[in-house]
Amino acid sequence: MTAAAVRDTPAPAVGVVLCGGDSTRMGTDKASIGDPPWAHRVATALRVGGCGTVELQGADPCLATSDLAVVADLEPGGGPAAAIVQAASRHAGRSLVVAACDLALLDAETVEVLLAHAGRVDTTGTAPGTHAFLLDGRPAWSLVVVPADHAGQLAVRGTRRTRAMSLGALLGSGVRLHAPPVPERLRDLDTPSDARGAGLWAVTDEPGRPVS
Repeated sequence: MTAAAVRDTPAPAVGVVLCGGDSTRMGTDKASIGDPPWAHRVATALRVGGCGTVELQGADPCLATSDLAVVADLEPGGGPAAAIVQAASRHAGRSLVVAACDLALLDAETVEVLLAHAGRVDTTGTAPGTHAFLLDGRPAWSLVVVPADHAGQLAVRGTRRTRAMSLGALLGSGVRLHAPPVPERLRDLDTPSDARGAGLWAVTDEPGRPVS
């Protein structure tokens, strides 16, 4: 490979696991549930699925590891839109793969497929836009690929201006939707009932008890 080809090769996408939600319906911090914690499960899917580095944004600092940094939310409680804008600002010139921490069933294949879709469209010269899967007739915003050019457009919007904005409002313009390989891998686990149904709930995960 020539030096010019190396320069033109895009850097691997950065994986960002969003962990800053209130977990109101779950009754306990979703990012920390389980062994391994859900945030780590999602991070592993992102890393194995093709991300060069992965971060936990808005997570409890105790979830940091030697190869998994925790980044504080600049707008705590500001919602996922503000969190994505913050990540875009932090990683100028890089594509992002952003996933919610409650996608505890996410696997590397699902991430690989979405990254492949993003790569194919980007090489055609099409205007940049977010890539997501279609689930139950709607965009599954819990896992998105934001190409570098589009991430740069989001970064200039600022976290305060996007506080409490819906992801549809932030990312919906020009979104490209794809069929997921296994739809169940994209199910948000929002309640203890969801977690039990997925086999990812233990007695120690009950609110008020120590988390596994």
